[in-house]
Amino acid sequence: MSIDWMSILVIWLPQIFVAAVLAIACLWYLKPQWLSKLKIPPENLLKNLLIATLTFRLFYPFVLSFAQYNLWSKDPFSQYFLPPHQPLNYFLLYVWGRFWLESVLALAVAGLFWAFLYLIQKNRTGFWTKDDLFLAALLAILTGWPDVIVFLVLVCLYTLLLSLVRLIIFKQTHTQLTSALIIAAIITLLAGDKLINLTGLKVLLI
Repeated sequence: MSIDWMSILVIWLPQIFVAAVLAIACLWYLKPQWLSKLKIPPENLLKNLLIATLTFRLFYPFVLSFAQYNLWSKDPFSQYFLPPHQPLNYFLLYVWGRFWLESVLALAVAGLFWAFLYLIQKNRTGFWTKDDLFLAALLAILTGWPDVIVFLVLVCLYTLLLSLVRLIIFKQTHTQLTSALIIAAIITLLAGDKLINLTGLKVLLI
């Protein structure tokens, strides 16, 4: 029995990648000493993870587009959706709306979120760290579209709640963003679909 490598790439690659990146980010936050034991240098770790995740989000639609072309080309009926029966633009528009648009929207929202945090950090030096900014962009891209909307809402709610607790109980006005980002990402990746259905965000699905 031959192994269908394309099916493995399409189905399992994103799940394995997301789980690995999230696990490394959690280790960076909770058990940084474990990274040293695994010979993973903590310096620039989040920056490198961000670059890897950004690259993946741009690479994976290529895999899906190739798989779609390969699938259609092998079917006698769907072959007529491809050149020379149809203009190449037909296929390009299809994969754009089906595969590429989600990545573009996720990257756009993540970029706006990073810019928002950067402006706050620039105007209030020391409010957040450089790692917070890298982590925010990383996890926003990792959650993908439309889960990134759920992720941002959870980050805001958790940060607001934690800020109120720290202000009322401990009389502290500064709240770290790191824990909010990690917890929101875990909840989103585990229960994002259910939260999207509950909140009516299903209309954002592409």
